[in-house]
This record gives sequence, structure tokens and C-alpha cells, in this order.
Amino acid sequence: MKTEVVKIDPQNIDLEKIKKAAQVIKKGGIVAFPTETVYGLAADFFNKQAVDRIFEVKKRPKDKPLSVQIEDITYLEKLACDIPAFAYQLAGKFWPGPLTLVLPARPEYNWAGGKANRGGTIGVRIPDNKIARSLIKESATALVAPSANLSAEPAAKTAQELMHSFNGLIEMVIDSGPVELGIPSTVVDLTVCPYKILREGAISRKDLQSVRARAAVKTILLVCTGNSCRSVMAWGLLKKMLKERGDYKIMTAGTRAFKGIPPTGETIQVMSEQDIDVSGHRTSPLSDEILREADLILVMERAHKENILERNPCLRNKVHLLNEFGRIGKEDKLVDPDIPDPIGKPLDFYHRVLDIIKESIVRTAKKLGEQ
Repeated sequence: MKTEVVKIDPQNIDLEKIKKAAQVIKKGGIVAFPTETVYGLAADFFNKQAVDRIFEVKKRPKDKPLSVQIEDITYLEKLACDIPAFAYQLAGKFWPGPLTLVLPARPEYNWAGGKANRGGTIGVRIPDNKIARSLIKESATALVAPSANLSAEPAAKTAQELMHSFNGLIEMVIDSGPVELGIPSTVVDLTVCPYKILREGAISRKDLQSVRARAAVKTILLVCTGNSCRSVMAWGLLKKMLKERGDYKIMTAGTRAFKGIPPTGETIQVMSEQDIDVSGHRTSPLSDEILREADLILVMERAHKENILERNPCLRNKVHLLNEFGRIGKEDKLVDPDIPDPIGKPLDFYHRVLDIIKESIVRTAKKLGEQ
């Protein structure tokens, strides 16, 4: 095999050359390319044969997972599941950039890191390099992209360095000159708590700790349909019960809510009887951004849980029915855990719903205190 070397000016990217490289990847080939850290070897993540070739040419043990690079954060949920809110906080701070997050892999991709894949994990990052991101975009896939070096050897910082090891073994090399940083990405394992730094690279331990300190507050999201009654009641009650604690942020949203509508008059009245003023609350439609921010999502009925999991199946371990959450691990299971919707009902129905929610919130606050 003859390895083709394609030179691309990082300040004036030739998109036609990028498209040519992307075609190589789409056909199952391997392309060496620059990132801001070191040069990498790119192959289609979803092409198992191409991934196996990466292991072969790198002489990499099959039990050492390969990192994956993506174009934007929305792709993360296609690869990983049970993504903690802290992952989004780190990504928001350091992506695009030299940070690889190790997360639980979606079950269908357990093979992606080799035979063992460390129990089903996947390391993902968004590179801060225009050529790299253009290649990912034009390839229209996630790229398996470990560093361009033989196993146990230093990572290549120039195309010339990697050619010593891979000339004749891969289809193409994109040469854009020396990389910017020359230091591998920092790798953080978020499948364990507290997180574990597997490799300290371009981002320091101190930088990570500064984000961790700001992320100490856990976000609880309360969800109903219109976000004008049930979730507002739960929001007000939980805020009151946790007011002495500074480590929780309480949010609300509705699966079918319009933005900016005040609570129903009945909701305001029954909550005022609890010495809680919710008149300033305004409805908020459920969004992907809100879901990502939440560490715990508590919903009023099974239909809400189904709605959220249809949007993002990877949230399954974060979403619970409010009426069941405080009973997890208990024997007093409910036949019907749904909290009924009082919208359009008389005031006494609102009172009955409030009593159900209040009991659930008491259980929830107690459970949170035990964690």
C-alpha cells in the first residue's frame, strides 16, 4: 500500500482535500490527521473492521480502548449513556479542547474499545483544531482517533514523525505542520465517583478541580406536563425543605409547556396556604439543555418518563417518578405511582394533589439527606 500525503494549510483549509480524506474514511480506510494535541489515526467508529485495523497498525493490545472524536456535544448521547451532569459541565468548560471524558458506552458499542473495553466504557472528546473538526464533519461519523504512534512509543507531533511508523500501513496522511500543543489530552474517568484522572495532559488537575468545586451543587429537575401546577407545587415544597442546604439547585419544566405563563390561580392559592409564594414562577418548556444540566429528574407520571426517554434513552438512570423515588429500596410499592393532573379541576382536587406531592417530597428530601 502506498500512503498518500496531503498537505493542508491550517490557516487556509482546502475543503476538497478534506473531502477526499473523508472519502477514505467512509470506505473503511485510515487517515492520519492533526489535532491541537498530537497527530491521530482516524477511522470510522461504526466500522468494526476499520477499528480492528487501528489496533493492528498501532500494535495496540486489544484490551486498551481507543478514544473517539466527535463534531459537537449532541453526538455524545449517540455513543454514551448515563452521562452525569458533571460531564456536560466539563465539556462546557474545556470542549473543544484537550480533554477526553471516559463514560459508560451504549450497550451496542461495547465492542468499540477492543475485546475487554474496560467493562463497556468509551472515551470521547471534541478537538480544538479546524482540520480535525472539518474531517469529522465531512466524514459524517464519529472517528476512532487514538494518537498516531506505535504502542508505548511517543505520540507524533509532525507528519514526518508518524510516517516512520505508518508509511505503507495506512491510506492517507494530512500534513499541516507541527501540532499546536504537542501534549496529549487529559483523560478523566467519569464512570466512577469521585472522578479519576487516568492521564494528566494538556489540562491540569487544578483546572479540573476548579470546575468540580463549582459543580458541587446538584441540580434536581421536576417535570410535569404544562409546568403550571404539579411541578410548581413540588418545586416550591422541595425548595422550602432544602433551604438550609446550599448543595441543591431546584428547576422545573413541562413536556408540553409554553414559555412564560404563570402558575394556575389554584396552584398559587394552595401553595400560599403552605406559606410558599409561587406567583413569580413562569413556565418553561422541557429542553435538551435543561435535561443535560440535571443530576436527578423527578416526573409526575409515567407518560412524562416515557417522553423524556424517547428524547434521550441515555437518561434512564436519572429519571424517576416523584411518587416512587422516596420509596426506592422500600417495600411499600404503589399500584399507581402517577400523580394526577389537577388542571381544570376544582380547588379541593388541587388540595388532594398537593397532599400526594407533599408526602412524596418529604420522602424525597429524606432520601436526598441519606445520600
